[in-house]
Amino acid sequence: MELALLVLEKQTWGFEWDALLSHWVLLEAEFNFKKEGAPLPTPPSSKEAKKVGKASRPQILITWIKSARPPLEPLEQSTIERLSTKHVKGSARRAALPVPVSDAELISYINAWDNWWRFLQPSWREVDNEKLARGKWRKDWGGLKTYGKNGWLSIVCSLWWWHRALDMRPSTTEGEWASWREALSDVLWVLEGVRYYSK
Repeated sequence: MELALLVLEKQTWGFEWDALLSHWVLLEAEFNFKKEGAPLPTPPSSKEAKKVGKASRPQILITWIKSARPPLEPLEQSTIERLSTKHVKGSARRAALPVPVSDAELISYINAWDNWWRFLQPSWREVDNEKLARGKWRKDWGGLKTYGKNGWLSIVCSLWWWHRALDMRPSTTEGEWASWREALSDVLWVLEGVRYYSK
């Protein structure tokens, strides 16, 4: 988590991004920064689900986890030297994964992210006009009440990749930015609810 936080916290993406990071760090603190919480639920990967694009998390997230979570972007040597342990320093030297920038990659990423995010939601969240409704929080957050390297880190990093992809593309539209901001707002709303009921 230390490597990801180095990259995530230096982004100046507005109040909601800062609030998301703050709530995430506070959630981790509430669980004493333990590395191993229950993992986020993984969608089923049947052949039928794969055919309709609802089989899994975004591919870059799967690859990142299987690659032992390398840095989100290359780190400077001076930053690596300040890291806390030899293990983290070694991890920091690994190559970052390429961000999904082409039109096809980005569309695939956003669709996979949306399906994954909806899969993670508790059963009481309703869909209103194709969007997840935000009413009153409820106590049961299911698999979203987790922490550590297998928890909210994946969700926050997934938003980072999405934003970076939009940043890197020369043809990003206002509608694409609006989709990212809507996703960020929803993730923040959920994380605030998870924290509210984790106390």
